[in-house]
Amino acid sequence: MDSTQHSLVSKLFILLGICLLGMFTFALVGGMLGVAMVKLPLSELMDGMQNPKGEKSWYFLMIMQGFSHLGGFLLAGLAYLALIEKRHFEDLNKTEFDLKWIPIVLLLVIFFLPFNEIFIKLNQGMVLPESMKWLETSMKNSEQSMEKMTKFLTDFTTIPQFIIAFIVIAVFAGIGEELIFRGILQNLIQKSTKNHHYAIWISAIIFSAIHFQFYGFVPRMLLGALFGYLYVWTGNIWVPIIAHIANNGFMVTMLYLSKIGVINVNIENLETPAAVSIIFTALCTCLVYYFYKNKISIKEYE
Repeated sequence: MDSTQHSLVSKLFILLGICLLGMFTFALVGGMLGVAMVKLPLSELMDGMQNPKGEKSWYFLMIMQGFSHLGGFLLAGLAYLALIEKRHFEDLNKTEFDLKWIPIVLLLVIFFLPFNEIFIKLNQGMVLPESMKWLETSMKNSEQSMEKMTKFLTDFTTIPQFIIAFIVIAVFAGIGEELIFRGILQNLIQKSTKNHHYAIWISAIIFSAIHFQFYGFVPRMLLGALFGYLYVWTGNIWVPIIAHIANNGFMVTMLYLSKIGVINVNIENLETPAAVSIIFTALCTCLVYYFYKNKISIKEYE
């Protein structure tokens, strides 16, 4: 293993350590703040983490998740850049941000949903060989546990809850995760392998894996790869950040509108007509081609 690989491995472990430290510390702070705000006995709140119920438990868990995400991704990423790379957030950009990217990215995210819906169904229908039945059972149990918590956190009907959910699930996740996975991790792998395709797909795989939702692994990986190519082609970290916020924000908004009865759509189990899927996929392809056609040079990216 050469010095470059040694450097990559050591930096990855340092990054992981900073993220875990930030996540644990800020989850603890968020937990203490949550206890003070919701005014419920600690024992009841701890039980709510296993069997979540009630509005106060929702606020407590969302505060904890928000602080955990803030410390484990955004602040951890900024700390890593400053302490290890001796760089700042702005140094992740090779180009100036172009305002015309915003509407194009928003449309791209919406058009990408029906295309990714195909892989969601394929992934959910995954069946492992009989010899790996134990693994399939373990994955399903883990998935059901995560799904229970996700459904609880996305079951809200008030405007304050919607605003908090949008900030935590869309804004914090969009900025923090893109900083870590595209801004830092993808750049590290890119510098080590000298191949932006390897960097994009390895980062996308890790990005999907850390969510621990095995039956959503493939669609989330594809989404991560899309964010990765947007970063490489534009040279600006704000493009995948906006795409990530738009993707999560769209889902949160649609869930909220569905819960309060404004729309009659089950966003978690969409059944997009084939004709619409074909049209949206074609439009998505056109927008992807637009970014590819106008990409910065790979040499400039490196």
